Amino acid sequence: MGTSTHASGASGKKISSAFIYFFGSFGGILFGYDIGVMTGALPFLQTDWDLAGNAAIIGWITSAVMFGAIFGGAMAGQLSDRLGRRKMILISSLIFVVGSVLSGLAPDHGATYLIVVRMLGLAIFGIICLFGVLFVTKCVPETRGHTLEEIEQQGIRHAENAATVSEH
Repeated sequence: MGTSTHASGASGKKISSAFIYFFGSFGGILFGYDIGVMTGALPFLQTDWDLAGNAAIIGWITSAVMFGAIFGGAMAGQLSDRLGRRKMILISSLIFVVGSVLSGLAPDHGATYLIVVRMLGLAIFGIICLFGVLFVTKCVPETRGHTLEEIEQQGIRHAENAATVSEH
């Protein structure tokens, strides 16, 4: 992952590999961080929202993003055909920001609200993780394309660990 240049930006300037790889894997980093943060927030939600012993609701809160990512990933191809990959990445990023803010504004005892917001608003992870890497692989040589996928997977794992460690 050197700093050699592989692609030209809109202004014709060369873009470094590190820059391309970082942003190509950023969706995975966000995905992993969200999983880790929610795992750390669950004990507080169980106490504040009286969810202790309600495994079904806890499970839905935890897995809503993964379920939404499956749904988002399944829709990604059709949406990309209609709107294009670049526009899908921009729309997905905007929806992610709105979903994150709405998740942070969950009302007291708002388990259902949190599940729905995480499933719909943050379901965009399926699209971001798919198109982030696909779009950026167009910017690197063919022999380096698999490197981006590996970096994204490492980003998910390391971000989960970083979020978990930062909570303790």
